[in-house]
Amino acid sequence: MAFFKKMPNTMTSYYITVKNVKRFELAFNHTSIGLSFCQTSTVIDQHKEAFGNAKLMGFNNHIVSHYVRVGVAINLQRILDILSSPRVWSFALAANSSTHRSVSYLDIQIRVCPNGSLENLHLIAVPF
Repeated sequence: MAFFKKMPNTMTSYYITVKNVKRFELAFNHTSIGLSFCQTSTVIDQHKEAFGNAKLMGFNNHIVSHYVRVGVAINLQRILDILSSPRVWSFALAANSSTHRSVSYLDIQIRVCPNGSLENLHLIAVPF
C-alpha cells in the first residue's frame, strides 16, 4: 500500500487518498488511547462481527500501521505549519517524564502561542 504520492510539479509535497475514512478514523482513535496495532485490528474485527459491517472487512495490523503513519505525518505537518506562521515568533520546548503501565516515558512538548492562547503540542513520547 502506497499512501503517500508526490504532488505533480512539486519536489516536496505529497498527498494521500483514504478510500475508507471510517476505517481510518477507527484505527487512529483506537491507537490514540493506547491500543497496539494488533489490538486495534482485533477490536475492529470484533466490531465487524458484532454489527455485520462489511466495510470493516480485511483489517489487519499492517493496515493499522499505515493509517497511523498517515496520522502522524498529518500532525507533524500541522506542527510545522503552526511554527512557520508569521504570528508565532517564539516557542518553548518542554520535557516531562511519566510512567504508564510500568513503562517510563519521556514526553517532548512544544509550547507555543499561535492565536493568543498557550498551546501544548505533544511532539513525541519516547519509552525508556
